[in-house]
Amino acid sequence: GIDTAHAQQYATNLATVEQRLDQADRTIRAMIEPIRDKAFVVFHPGWGYFADEYGLQQIEIEVEGKQPADHELTGLQVEAHRLGIKTIFVQPQFGSAAARAVAATIGARIETVDPLAQDVVTNLIHMAKIMAESHD
Repeated sequence: GIDTAHAQQYATNLATVEQRLDQADRTIRAMIEPIRDKAFVVFHPGWGYFADEYGLQQIEIEVEGKQPADHELTGLQVEAHRLGIKTIFVQPQFGSAAARAVAATIGARIETVDPLAQDVVTNLIHMAKIMAESHD
């Protein structure tokens, strides 16, 4: 059944979480504002919702589990240079030699950020901070 005895505690906890999320959202928006409409490169697509929410473009290197062919890599290199991309975001679950090779090819560094991290709020703020710094 419904735990009515702790209803007030649940409501208070929910309000605290919502307040924390609102605050994080404002923090992220302030960090992202200078790079709004810019692109970021991910090895595996995992940040689509983040990109959509904050007006960014996610460029995926690995599409449907396939690594880029040489001609695609050349195109990516040209595009990355044109967009001023200096960072490739990888997930710890998929850190690979292929990501390092692509980063070396396009002259970018690797940043590992986990879209599945337990502390969602801290993780999203961390991602925004790295992203904003990657466009200096």
